[in-house]
Amino acid sequence: MSGKWVLDTNIIIGFVNGAEAATRLIVERGDEELCASVISRVELLSFHSLPPDEERRIRQFLRYVTVIDFDEQVEMATIALRRLTQLKLPDAIIAATAVALGAPLFTFDRRLVALGWPGLRTIIPA
Repeated sequence: MSGKWVLDTNIIIGFVNGAEAATRLIVERGDEELCASVISRVELLSFHSLPPDEERRIRQFLRYVTVIDFDEQVEMATIALRRLTQLKLPDAIIAATAVALGAPLFTFDRRLVALGWPGLRTIIPA
């Protein structure tokens, strides 16, 4: 295990909104490195009519997460995923980020879990 964990956008939303499974998952990681794709930051902060208090909580949480930029390795993994699956571009970028890092992806998205993509390890928090 790499010691890094990639958080899908839906996990971060769950944490910010106090969802028990997402909160437990993040707290249990302790000192391990939590990561998120840059696309998750874009998704989180670009919601239409995002309430100011929720935006504050999102920004505060993102200070404790390593945001992974869209580099060539992520780009190549995204291209491969998009060519062979029906994933939407943001989901493909997030999954490709986890593959490029060699890190598990925490997600509530059962479609990503069922994908069975080589190198993609997904975990749905209980």
